[in-house]
Amino acid sequence: MNPDKLFDYLEGKLSPSERTELEERLMSDPQLRRELAVARQIHTNMGNSREIIGVAEPTLEERGAVLGRRIAIAFSVLVFANVVFGIYAIAFMKKKERTQLNTEQNRTELAESLARTAAVALPPPNLDVEEIKFTAPVPDAPSNKTLDFSVYEPFNFFPGYDTTNRLPYAEHFNLSIQRELSKSTVLTLAYVGTEGHRLITQKDANPGSAALCQQLTAQGAIDVTAGFTLGCGPGNENDVFQLPTATVPCDTLSPTPLPGCVYSTRQKILTPNFCPGGAQVCYGSNNTNTLTSANSIYNSAQITVERKATDFTFLAAYTFAKGLDDSSAFNDLVNFEIPS
Repeated sequence: MNPDKLFDYLEGKLSPSERTELEERLMSDPQLRRELAVARQIHTNMGNSREIIGVAEPTLEERGAVLGRRIAIAFSVLVFANVVFGIYAIAFMKKKERTQLNTEQNRTELAESLARTAAVALPPPNLDVEEIKFTAPVPDAPSNKTLDFSVYEPFNFFPGYDTTNRLPYAEHFNLSIQRELSKSTVLTLAYVGTEGHRLITQKDANPGSAALCQQLTAQGAIDVTAGFTLGCGPGNENDVFQLPTATVPCDTLSPTPLPGCVYSTRQKILTPNFCPGGAQVCYGSNNTNTLTSANSIYNSAQITVERKATDFTFLAAYTFAKGLDDSSAFNDLVNFEIPS
């Protein structure tokens, strides 16, 4: 081929049709490609080259690298925003805590000042009242044989332990997927979960009976403990109730249960829930059994992008998690009707 035409091709002087025709010949003629290579070398050495070279399409690795850089920048912006928000939240909370602390200090100082003023202006009267002493029983003491337990009634806050309890255990599971975005960038998507079983919790061993409370109200019972008010309601589980059939007021101390009297709605441990002397009610509130029947579950989704450079490794990670349980700690009571 005429070398001038090759030089015109390199300098972009050919018409579009001539350029297309020449490029088609170059694709099918190896000899012509070698001539073009020689002409290009000569043309380059001559200088002032105006060769028009088509823009190559980016490779898959190059596109992956660009995508990796964009994801890394997005995660960096997200982490920076979280850090800024955290700093602002901490500063706001500290300011709020200082304000609350100053308010509490002012209230305390004002209360102390009023107390001192009242003590000077109004000295406390001498009521001549003897000190009330309460002595707890000593284990294995001989005096326990004749100890009057009525002073300790009703029995409250007595813990117990269920003999059928079994050891707690947990199950852990996870699933992760990795995708190579480029030779130096890896994206990881993961799920991590944990289930806890037979966790420690507590259940009321002697709960009040809602059915019995409703029955007493329907029968026209009077709450003697609450000042002879009519009916039974929430918070009255430890009270003594008097039915219309009672022949003696139910606030009368008696060594035996009086007819027509209901000694609290807590009847699970003892029926009737009666003890002679004292408050007449044996078992009160917060008598619990410790169980291993609670459950918990934890779910989390995790995203990680890692990019390795020559001397550095960049890692961005985000975790969204949520935990649920039906008992979180000791003394956390569960539903006594359905404890498991």
